[in-house]
Amino acid sequence: MIEELGKDAKAYFDSSSNHNEQKSDGSVVTKIDQDTEAAIRAFVAEHFPNDTVVGEEDDTVYGTSGFVWYIDPIDGTDNFVRKIPFFAITATRLGPSAEDSFSVIHNPISGQTFASLMEDGSYENEHLCNHTADTIGGRIFIDVSGNSKTYPWTMTARANLWKGIYQKFGKCSSYHCALLGLAYVAAGRLDGYLSLGHKPWDAAAGLYLVKSAGGAISVCTDGVWQRYTGAIKDLFGEQHDSSVITFASHPDIHDEILDFIGDPEKWADE
Repeated sequence: MIEELGKDAKAYFDSSSNHNEQKSDGSVVTKIDQDTEAAIRAFVAEHFPNDTVVGEEDDTVYGTSGFVWYIDPIDGTDNFVRKIPFFAITATRLGPSAEDSFSVIHNPISGQTFASLMEDGSYENEHLCNHTADTIGGRIFIDVSGNSKTYPWTMTARANLWKGIYQKFGKCSSYHCALLGLAYVAAGRLDGYLSLGHKPWDAAAGLYLVKSAGGAISVCTDGVWQRYTGAIKDLFGEQHDSSVITFASHPDIHDEILDFIGDPEKWADE
């Protein structure tokens, strides 16, 4: 289903249209975002009627099954409307354990589909991802992204972290699509992903792939990092809508990078 919905997104991307609207929080939304989320919600309502559904474009529907769907119809909408081919359609169903949980992240332009079923490895187009601590080109590459709407301090902290990580480890940037960034960590293309406050629809599916690939995940609370090994759905609170600060990477480099980062808020300008 996700790849079928991707065909509509690709048709829009390939067209001359870049029509979009701004939501009340200033973020961008297109008709494709809304139609895609509506289609996934309809699928869930038909096949998993007792599941909770959390999406970016519509209200949360609470269920009783213990499973939660996180939907981001177009992650990387700014890229999408600018015809930059780095965005993804995402749906993930997460429960209290790996049993019957799965995650799908699909880039309609590249044809890449990253997925994991019950944490049995992470796959790219049915090929097992090679999650490795070996750096490509001899330099560690960290993606740093944030949510300044939730944490205003991230605006300057990101810029300072980019500079500091670049000088210390080799490369630092942001591709402005959190879910593909996390999928690339699971696949060994990026070495780490620092998320300064993403909502669950921007993070849950990708964190699940990293966990499934054997990666390390840490959560920062009140400036202190702690390794997280629990169910991904439990990261986002009882209402399944909390923003979290996380770092995901291969375990071999995880602690070294977090020791350097420390409290992310301390990187913000005073």
